[in-house]
Amino acid sequence: MAFALEHFPTFPHPPGGMQEVSEVERYLTSLHRSMQEFFSLLPRDIKGGISVVDLDDLANTTLSDPNADRIVFWDDGAGVYTWLVANSFLTISGTNLNVDYVDEDNMVSNSATLLPTQQSVKAYVDNQLGAINDEQFVVMALTSDLANERVLTAGTGIGLADGGAGSTATVSLSYLGLESLTAPGADRIFFWDHGELASKWLAPDGTSLEISGTTLQVVAAGIDDTHIDWGT
Repeated sequence: MAFALEHFPTFPHPPGGMQEVSEVERYLTSLHRSMQEFFSLLPRDIKGGISVVDLDDLANTTLSDPNADRIVFWDDGAGVYTWLVANSFLTISGTNLNVDYVDEDNMVSNSATLLPTQQSVKAYVDNQLGAINDEQFVVMALTSDLANERVLTAGTGIGLADGGAGSTATVSLSYLGLESLTAPGADRIFFWDHGELASKWLAPDGTSLEISGTTLQVVAAGIDDTHIDWGT
C-alpha cells in the first residue's frame, strides 16, 4: 500500500543564538502548533490516499449490500466475486464437509433441512419393511415395487371383484360350483356331476359313469364283456 501526504506542515527551525527564555518559549509554541496541525490532518491524508497497488489473483469487485444473510464467494466461471444465495447451486469438493444432521431411527422430527445419518436411514427402512408380511397379495394391479407382492388376476371361469384399497376382494367361479373337496386318499378323477350340480371324485372301480356321444375311443387290448356292460 502507498499513500501521499497532501498537508505536510513546515516545521520552524530554531533561530540561532537564542539566549532569552522568551525566545525559546516562542519557538516551542510555534513547533507545538505545527505538530498539532500535522497530526490533525494525517488521518485525512491516509484515508484519502490509500490505494491498492498489487492484487494479481482475484478481481476487484464491488458488492452492494444484499439486505440478507449471504456468503461472499469467488465464481471462477465468471471471474468475479458474488453473493452466495440460499438454495442456489454451488459445487464443493474436499475430504470433509460439516453440515447439520439428525440421528433419528423413527424420523420423528420430519425436518426439511437436516440430513439423516446413514444409520438412521437404514434403521427407519428396516423398521418399515419389518411391518410388512412376507407375502403381500394384491388384487387387479401392483400398488408398489415390493418384491414380495403377488398379483391375482381373473381367468376363465374365475372372476375377481376388487373393492378398492383396504377392502376385501371377491373371488367367484362362473363355470363350476364352488365346493370344498378333501383329499380322497386314493387315485381319483375330479369331475362335475351335472345332475347334482356338484363337483365329485370319480373312483376307477365300482363307480357308474354315463358317457354319451357318437364316437367312443378305447384301447382295444384287454377290453371284453367281462369289464363292459353292453346293456340290452
